[in-house]
Amino acid sequence: VVERSQRTYRGDMEISMTSGQLALVNDVPLEQYLYSVVGAEVYSSWPAEALKAQAVAARSYALAQGNRFQIGNVVDGTLSQAYNGKGSEHANVSEAVDATAG
Repeated sequence: VVERSQRTYRGDMEISMTSGQLALVNDVPLEQYLYSVVGAEVYSSWPAEALKAQAVAARSYALAQGNRFQIGNVVDGTLSQAYNGKGSEHANVSEAVDATAG
């Protein structure tokens, strides 16, 4: 999926109506969500251990949100974590996220 800012996303998109407004939710597995979040929140050139620490923090935050929002667990703005889709992913970040999974 490509949106007006030319961002692309992993996973599926769900469209629904909530409180009379159109809602679009990117349904993506947690680890793939973290590829984008960690890449958006820190530099991919940071040392591997720092990237791993950020991955653990981002994962913990996302899981702690539960069902905080009516249509999803997190949102892509400052109420949750930076989420920019595939554009903020980097191999170094993906390795750190994968290394800390579980």
